[in-house]
Amino acid sequence: MQRCTDTVVLRILIRGDAYGFEIYNRILERTGDQYELKETTLYSSYKRLEAEGCIRSYWGDETQGARRKYYRITDKGREVFERNMRDWKFTQKPVFIFAVAFQILYMAFMGRTGRVGKSGMGN
Repeated sequence: MQRCTDTVVLRILIRGDAYGFEIYNRILERTGDQYELKETTLYSSYKRLEAEGCIRSYWGDETQGARRKYYRITDKGREVFERNMRDWKFTQKPVFIFAVAFQILYMAFMGRTGRVGKSGMGN
């Protein structure tokens, strides 16, 4: 899950620098509120990505309110993002095939045991 979260953060930062809560909001916005991450998960990702040299942080110069810590993707971060996307595309098809095969086996088993209702799902 860490790699997935890191890839999502890198994807947001490819479009430009952002501060922590802004990244959180962009993730929610782009996923239709379906991918909500805990604050601790995101900040762990920021620390990990920065330690690996994938992002750099800097303090903004806000004149009102608290100063914000902004994050910027590095060249290494772009490379990691591209590699993660290639890996995801490579594994996407086998995972889909496995999921379909599992569903077929599940339906066959449930049909044999008489546990399948009208909807095709177990009762």
